[in-house]
This record gives sequence, C-alpha cells and structure tokens, in this order.
Amino acid sequence: MLTLSNNQTSYLNRASRKAVSDIFQRKNDLRNGRWLELNNSYLVNTTRKIHQDFNSSTLNNADLGAYISVSAPLHCVDGWAYLSRAVSALLHGDINAARHLGYYAELRGAISILATEGIAILERDHFVIDINERCSRIPCSNGTHAIVWPVFKHWAKQVNAANLIGKIIAPYGVNLVDWHTVFASGTTFPAIAENWLLSWGLDLSQLDLDHDARNEVSYRPSRISTFLPVVPLEISSFILEFWNLFSPSGISRFGEIDRFLLNKSLQLAYSALPGNKTYEDRVSAATSNLFNDKEQAVIQSIYQFLSVDQDALVLREANTQDPSSHPRHVYQLLSRAGLLLRLAIGANAELILSAGVSNSDFGFWWKQFGLDAGFWGLGDDPANPDEMWLDVESSITEIGAWMTQAANPTINKMYIENHNSKHYWVLSGTERIAMWGLFK
Repeated sequence: MLTLSNNQTSYLNRASRKAVSDIFQRKNDLRNGRWLELNNSYLVNTTRKIHQDFNSSTLNNADLGAYISVSAPLHCVDGWAYLSRAVSALLHGDINAARHLGYYAELRGAISILATEGIAILERDHFVIDINERCSRIPCSNGTHAIVWPVFKHWAKQVNAANLIGKIIAPYGVNLVDWHTVFASGTTFPAIAENWLLSWGLDLSQLDLDHDARNEVSYRPSRISTFLPVVPLEISSFILEFWNLFSPSGISRFGEIDRFLLNKSLQLAYSALPGNKTYEDRVSAATSNLFNDKEQAVIQSIYQFLSVDQDALVLREANTQDPSSHPRHVYQLLSRAGLLLRLAIGANAELILSAGVSNSDFGFWWKQFGLDAGFWGLGDDPANPDEMWLDVESSITEIGAWMTQAANPTINKMYIENHNSKHYWVLSGTERIAMWGLFK
C-alpha cells in the first residue's frame, strides 16, 4: 500500500473546508438551474483538461476550485446511486455485482467527504484548496484506487475529522460532540470518530491491497466454480432493516441511525473513563442536563434507549471483518458503504448550510433527478424530498407481510408473489436517502 511522504501530508494539511464553502457560495450557478457556469474550463473533459493545463502552467485556479466545490455533493449522490445498483444486484441474487458496486459506493463516499474538506481526488492529478483558495497539486501520480485510502486515512486522524463527525451527527437534535461533552468523554471522542471512519472505509484499504479479490469480482466469470449461497429471506431482512435505519427522522433527517451511533459511542467512551460513576448514572445525568426543558416522559424515553447496549444489524455488519469469500461479506460491505455515505451527506449538508445556499435552490436538480429515476411522473414531484419515504414505508410493510408468510422462497418468488417486484424496485432506490438528507 502507498505510504504518504511528509511532503505529501504537508500538502494535505493545507486543505481548507472554509475555502470550499466560500467558493461554493460564490461560484455555483444554481440560480440559472445548473451547478456550474457554462464557461467553466473544466465542465467537460475534466481530468484531461486539468492535466493538460497543469503541465502547460495554464491551470485556471478559480474554475478548478469551483469544480471541486460542486463535485462534493454530486459525488455523494453518485455514491448512493452506486449503492442503489448494489442493492438491486443483491435483490437479484447477484452477490458479486453487489460487492463490486458497493465498493464503488464506498469509494465515492470517501471522495465526496474529502472534497468537502478541500481535497480533490482526480484520476492521477490530485489537488488541495488552501485557505487562500489556491489549488495546489499534491506531488504524486498514483491513480484513484491507490491514493484515496492513504489520503482518507491521513485525514481521519486529524482533529478536523472528529470535529466534522461530532457536528453532523445529531441524535435527538443535539450534536454528538455536545453529548460527549456532558458525558465527560470529550477527550475520548476523537478516537471514536477516527475508528468509525477507518472501519467504514475498510474496503478501500482491503481491495487496494487485495487486487486479486477486486479483479475476481470485477473481471472474472462469477459462477465458473463455487459461488456464494443466495438466501432470499436473509436478503429481504437486511434490506428492510437498512431502510428503517435510514428513515428521514429528526433534525438531521437521520434521527434513527444517529441515536444508535450515539448509543455505541457512549458505550465505547465509558470503557475509557474512570469508574467513579456507573454507565447508567452518566447517561441519566447527561440526558437530564441536555433536556431539562422537556417533559420527564421524554427524558425517560431517551434514557431507556441509551442506558442499555442497543444493536442494529447494519452497525453490527459494518463492524465485522470477514474475508471476501464469506457469505455475509456482501452485507458487511454494503453496511459500511451506507454508513460512510451517511457521513458524506452530513458533510455536504453542512457545506451547503455554511455556504448560505437555500435548499430551495436545488429544486431544479433533485426534481429532475427523481423524474429521470422513475420515482414520480411528470408534474407529480413531491413538495419536499422526505415525502419519498411514504413509498418506501409502504413497500417495507408489504415485503414484511410477505416474509411472515413465505415458505422456502426463491429469488423468483421474491418478485412474483403479491406483486413484490414493485416493492423491491422501490427499495432498491437508495438515491432517495441522498435527496432527503441533502436537500431538506
């Protein structure tokens, strides 16, 4: 695996999230119904043109900065689109295709997060945007697959990474970093944030090291010898639990998953704290402190959830590291991709907020995107993206009812019984999650 030099890390350390936000605010062309101005030098043939301009010392610094700033949310949505295709492949019993597409979902999630931080991964020419809004090329010529993990790993260890995670995860409407402050575990939180980032980006590390495993999935005939078993009820159960965890609730639109992340982070933090108080006492004090203006029933409900170790299938799978040949590896990879993309949504939503751009300015884009994806017909677009949850919720109910009655189901029966194909099609559209997370 590529090891970054001190010179390369010095470039990475110059990256400025504020500069990206400032550029996004000034250089987007949302008012005219597009992301970038039509005269941007890098709107088309992007990487080839950047390479040519850099080598001829004619790089358009302003245009490159603008391109990088708007690429961040678009990479995020593309990552969810890859995950959508991965879910569709899984629902069709194509485990290898699901793993292949899930890897690229994870890759786009990491690239999106880095772009919000002012680090652009662009084929073989990679740049940072510094506080003066100058784009500097990182001195290396490694391709995307080789460079993204070392860069992401370096960033994950920086204080900026922990600060971002602590701000964008907001269980019960309170930033995660504030939870840890009142829990008296503020000093342990950066290590927890780093662990999450490195765990959820694990496949970027493994599949860069194990080229044979990646090539086996990407280029070799998938069923020439033995192949992983396909278990329809197991697949359905995973998909339903995934969607329920990413339902659009709370201020952040991720209230459900955020409270599970809070639970896990407090459990981890407590293990590193002095034992002068029980875990339950610390949780009780924290909830009473943060919600002293709420009714006692609300405080008690939050306490009851946080006071015991909660389990969620996606989090459990994401933290399991079986080899690629293991039957459950596909669930583990898709879980990690989903969690990393949830962070990418948060990083981009915060970027949009800090840039002072109104969410209504994106209506031209997400409404056309949903129309193109078949989520609604012409003129039937919802007023707000989170209304798309209604279709998802209905499909969860229908598939859940079928699962309780199914006997020895096959992939074929998954689609033909009770007109399930419609509902599985809805549940394969994870791009919905990106839209209700980014454009509230």
